[in-house]
Amino acid sequence: DTYKTTHMAFRYIPSTHSAAWRNAKGKDTFRIGSDGTRTGLGINDADKAREGTGNITLTKSFFFGVFPLTRKQYVLLGGTGGTTSADAVPIRAVNYGMLRGNDGTNNAAAYCVPKTYDVDPKTPVGKLRAKTKLSFDFPTEAQWEYAARAGSEGEYFFDDTGLSGQDINDKLNIYGANNASTAVGSKLPNAWGIYDLIGCCHQWTLTATGEANGAVSYSKHSDAVDPVGVTPTTGAYAWRIVKGSHCRTGGGETQRRVQRCAYRMGLKTNLTGGEADNAGCRLALTLED
Repeated sequence: DTYKTTHMAFRYIPSTHSAAWRNAKGKDTFRIGSDGTRTGLGINDADKAREGTGNITLTKSFFFGVFPLTRKQYVLLGGTGGTTSADAVPIRAVNYGMLRGNDGTNNAAAYCVPKTYDVDPKTPVGKLRAKTKLSFDFPTEAQWEYAARAGSEGEYFFDDTGLSGQDINDKLNIYGANNASTAVGSKLPNAWGIYDLIGCCHQWTLTATGEANGAVSYSKHSDAVDPVGVTPTTGAYAWRIVKGSHCRTGGGETQRRVQRCAYRMGLKTNLTGGEADNAGCRLALTLED
């Protein structure tokens, strides 16, 4: 319980260049995304247009939050606003700007990745950096999916071979919560000991999408080394990929669709309301290998 409230726990995730990964997988890449060919999972045309697959090389190891950021941790880091009153429940309804700084691309002081990896010192991420003297941040989309998959190349981070649709939903329910008041760590972790990857909140990443006519525009995955997404160029606030999915109570194909490892959605970084009400974060620390 300490690591859900007043402290934070992180898992060491070896790079794809590491001996641990190469010995286990026989290659120095991991597969990101989905080709959309699996039936019975609710994968729709929008998913096929925004996902695709790629072989990703991650040259740097990183630490990845065992749990999403909780309400208590958020408040202790000076965060205000958001929803959830229970200490050990993931903070929700917090946008990218509230957590790490203004992402407006016309603002000379904007904290816009990959233009700069600086954060607003008044934000929770800024205060964590000051407290630890370490460059904590959100993970990139590639880091998030690599850590979530834990070596899986399927649609989920567990083996769903031969499982029916309802069997998959039953399996998802042992890893992800189905209500917004569930404390982190209440469900099972993935193979690398990481909890609450699904079923609690959308989790911000540093990865920017494109923008077309004021709306989000996705670049499909392709082979890449340490991808960080596009560089925002418009005057509007950037859009960033969120991963994971908030709680699902309906089950069925909707749950099977949005709780896949490859599922990705773009949110405007200053957005309030709507899907932003389900947004929280998980923190990471990239190492200079």
